[in-house]
Amino acid sequence: MQNRRLYFSAIIKLLILSGLLFLAVVFINSLFTDDDSYKVREDHEVKISIISISGMFKGQILKTRWNNKEVAVLFRQFPERLKTTDLKAENLPPSLDIVTRSKTVEYFVYLNIGDSNNCPLFYSAGEFKDVCSANKFDEAGRPLNGISSNFKIKIPPHYFENQNLVIGKWRSE
Repeated sequence: MQNRRLYFSAIIKLLILSGLLFLAVVFINSLFTDDDSYKVREDHEVKISIISISGMFKGQILKTRWNNKEVAVLFRQFPERLKTTDLKAENLPPSLDIVTRSKTVEYFVYLNIGDSNNCPLFYSAGEFKDVCSANKFDEAGRPLNGISSNFKIKIPPHYFENQNLVIGKWRSE
């Protein structure tokens, strides 16, 4: 019994000593490291994603990843259904049309996240539906029911070049 107690006390002392030694190494290391090594580096490089939109048909959606988000482009099925009255002022880039909320009438580029911020959007018969909240949006990303009147589907920076969609920045004109 006495030998076992000596054995366990020796193990505990050894663990405490190794912990103290580890802390001493960390403290000494912190004296000789530069403070700038811990700063978060900002990446000013613009990440761009390119999708070929040639051959798309009405109602088709193409998806890609950009900036850790899912971005989709819809070839509008019913552009004539977009409401043109009672349009509230939005903070849209000047290159986007206020009625279509896009650069062209045919295509709508959007982040595939609904107003619940967790679930993707489901598109059917000219309407987007948030799978979690069941709120509906038109083909321009505006709400169709009064529940989510303040939320509009978000639009990433993009522009069209020939038969490609470039996502990640607005065209500098």
